[in-house]
Amino acid sequence: MSDDDDLLSRANSLINADAAAARGERRNSPRQMRRRRSFLASANPDGDSEGGARFVRRSAEDDDLPLLTDVVAAEVEPAPGVDEIAAGLRPTLAAELAALVNRQLADVLPLLVETAAHEAAERLREGIEARIAVAAGDFVARRGQLQLPLEDPVDNQTATPDQA
Repeated sequence: MSDDDDLLSRANSLINADAAAARGERRNSPRQMRRRRSFLASANPDGDSEGGARFVRRSAEDDDLPLLTDVVAAEVEPAPGVDEIAAGLRPTLAAELAALVNRQLADVLPLLVETAAHEAAERLREGIEARIAVAAGDFVARRGQLQLPLEDPVDNQTATPDQA
């Protein structure tokens, strides 16, 4: 008897699940059942049998199910052209290029600034030395007429006090 009760409860649960699916509650139920198409193979290909007539009629519910005899042609999407691909890649490539340039500049810029400052300081030093040399040469050229008795510092130290 308990086996019969168990069998009846299973049948009721299946009936209730099918009824809920027919009412549109199928999406809300956690347990979704797959719809299956069943058929009878008959030795009588005319379809005169009761089973053949039964499968000739199709309901609206079965229209969304593909038949094995349906020929479905695969729709071929047109291949995108080179211009379309390039147009899609341009923004991405531009962003990648900008990021790469920014990283390279961030890595190299301190060294470049230091090198440029060192070279500028060296040129400034050379320019100042050249100006000093020119100014000293001009000074000596203008004052060259005056012959001042300049003594050699080494000779002053070796001279005796009597000579002074």
